[in-house]
Amino acid sequence: MNHHLDALEPRTLLSAPTAAIQSTTISPDQWLIVVRYADTEHSIDPTTIGNADITVSGPAGYSQAATLHQRPFATGSGSYVGVYSVPAPMGAWDYGANGAYTVRVASGAVADQSGESTIAADLRTYNLWFNNPAVRVARNTIETNLRWWEMTVNVGDNMGIANLTVGQEIVEVTTPDGSSYRGTVLSSTRVGPRDLSVVVKIGANGRLWDFSDNGRYSVRLLANSVYDTAGVAANARLLGSYNLWFTAPRIEITNSELTDSKWLLTVRFSDNEAIDPDSFFGTRPALSVSGPAGLNYNRISRWHVEPFANPDGSYSAVVFFQAPRGYWAFRDSGQYRIWSQGGATDTGGARVAAGQFAEFDLAWSSVDGQLDTSRSSSTSNGTWDIELVYRAAGTLTSSSFSSDDVAASGPGSTSYAASLISAVQESAGVWRVKYRFSTTGAFAAGSYQITLNAGSVSDSLGNLSVGYTFAALTLAAA
Repeated sequence: MNHHLDALEPRTLLSAPTAAIQSTTISPDQWLIVVRYADTEHSIDPTTIGNADITVSGPAGYSQAATLHQRPFATGSGSYVGVYSVPAPMGAWDYGANGAYTVRVASGAVADQSGESTIAADLRTYNLWFNNPAVRVARNTIETNLRWWEMTVNVGDNMGIANLTVGQEIVEVTTPDGSSYRGTVLSSTRVGPRDLSVVVKIGANGRLWDFSDNGRYSVRLLANSVYDTAGVAANARLLGSYNLWFTAPRIEITNSELTDSKWLLTVRFSDNEAIDPDSFFGTRPALSVSGPAGLNYNRISRWHVEPFANPDGSYSAVVFFQAPRGYWAFRDSGQYRIWSQGGATDTGGARVAAGQFAEFDLAWSSVDGQLDTSRSSSTSNGTWDIELVYRAAGTLTSSSFSSDDVAASGPGSTSYAASLISAVQESAGVWRVKYRFSTTGAFAAGSYQITLNAGSVSDSLGNLSVGYTFAALTLAAA
């Protein structure tokens, strides 16, 4: 932080005791001012030196009574020195604090041993100038669905502010329980040639805001997070402390369990008021899940165990999501996000917030075989070809597949064994395999089911295929 002081001549005080500034020191968030008190006839009474002896006034209505920074000490001939501190405007000495500041001693502030005291007077005026960027909080709002807290800050200086990127961490938030996490840039808009208006996104520590988050939060600008175009960084500092209050009930996942075909989640609802049990019924559970990119998995939950009261007055329920294709396998691995759609309310009518409130990294190792219905074909001479696409965590080779991998059943409880026709690697970890079913004459028209036999296909890591019966296929008369 670069700065300089231009001092103007002090006004001469005509009555004892007198006050004179000896020196000043500026740190990122405060200004230390050393004042010597003296008297030509009597010693200074050090017990009268304390807070508010001097005040500092400056631009934009700045006015602060100084706080005594350390115990007064004697400097000879009955004089004493007081070291005072005043806070920087808006918490930081920066470009936004530039201007003239006047230090003034208060009337009757400090007395000598005879009881005579100081006369109010200006001691000195300083022209302060700083070149580090100014960061000021302009607005605070909570996002409509209680998903995050938006803090708008204005950033500027005499050089222009370097661009900020969406997702960049620039603030640290300290919660009522003392834990901390980071807030990130949600948007950054250039305002004029040198300034930026930045919206900072502060999440509810990974959840939705609810009654359990009530309390006082402190927000600090991170060091080396905001720069001007000359490479000068804004001071790390406190941007503000805020009391947040919410009425929404809390929703949380207390248990997660996977079966071969379902994902079971235990959901708990709690509130500082009682949960209204009637708010659970009449609609299906208001939860949804979105799967990894490229999987196109989006589901609405269903009740597995209907809501029940807990001893503490909260309610729990078990919901489930059906696996893609009816079973979980290697290709389903990835991050799954759980969303509340709103739903349960407390007895006062406050509703659970809507939005993402949990995420899970799920992994499966089973070899995945998927029937490609677009490549199913039958002929009048009694053959029927199908193709499956396999994916695996380990390596597959042509020897990984056999005629025993699949079977078919059709009208009249007929069953058919398969012959392996070909196995071709389409890309890394992906194989397309063709099987053929045969019968005498032609296949009868009707519904047929293809079953992938459990454990029939294995990869180099020993992972086995999941047993699964695919949705029925209909064959027309040949």
